[in-house]
Amino acid sequence: MLMDEKWNNYKVQSFADGGTMAHPSYKRKNMEIKEKEVLDAIMSYDGDKTPSPDGFNMNFMKRKWSLFKLKMMEFFQKFFNTRKLTKRINSSFITLVAKKHFAKSLNDFRLISLIESIYKILTKTLANRLKQVVGSLISQTQSAFVEGRQIIDSILIANEVIDNLKKSVNRGLVLKLDFEKAFDKVN
Repeated sequence: MLMDEKWNNYKVQSFADGGTMAHPSYKRKNMEIKEKEVLDAIMSYDGDKTPSPDGFNMNFMKRKWSLFKLKMMEFFQKFFNTRKLTKRINSSFITLVAKKHFAKSLNDFRLISLIESIYKILTKTLANRLKQVVGSLISQTQSAFVEGRQIIDSILIANEVIDNLKKSVNRGLVLKLDFEKAFDKVN
């Protein structure tokens, strides 16, 4: 049988057979955002990092939560209901910070992005929700970026498959694809 015929008869496993957020077990993830979730997100941040363009760092947010709480929860409920953000909240500012005193050359500076505190809190809150279900949404064949899975698992599995093929009387095919050009990257 020719290779084309063998390939056409081969059953290919779908790697996109993950769950969907419409599944009933994910109903909780679509519920309104609670104050405790927002406060947990704020408390999880290292408070001494660079402040956002509004001038507030997370330590300030932690200490003065009672001042921000009502407006913050108003924002979250509005976001939850409309699924929209203003451009200001979703924008970031890039600035240079000197690495040493008397910085003279461009190499003496580093770039940092200033992102609105409320945007950081929103993304952390949503990420915390997703962490609870991501393992069941993403296929078991995805071995990286999911808690409890490691990218090295894919390498070990590939080595085992190749080793088994070498020992087997059956013939096999190994196909390596380089996706480097498929993804943007910054040097």
